[in-house]
Amino acid sequence: MIKISAFIKNYRKQRNISQSKLAELSGFHQKGVSKFESNQIDVRLSTFEQLAQALDLKIVLVPRQQYSAVQQFIQSEQVQQEITKQELPSLLDQYGVPDDED
Repeated sequence: MIKISAFIKNYRKQRNISQSKLAELSGFHQKGVSKFESNQIDVRLSTFEQLAQALDLKIVLVPRQQYSAVQQFIQSEQVQQEITKQELPSLLDQYGVPDDED
């Protein structure tokens, strides 16, 4: 299971957001964000909520019995999101779906 701090760090980097920008968006100092991401400090849940909100994330608790099903659903959604706009026209042609721009 991925640590919360590693998830936040990876998510921030994927969106090309600097630690300084995340600090600005969340109301923290850049050093605090850095220490959180490198597991040098533990933060309160309220602090984590502010960091998540700054990254447009939602914290959700999942019952342990349903975790596997939720994880599978998330993975299937991620696969669906991998279809880029560049791939979409060729897929539409392949399946005979008319282009709305015509």
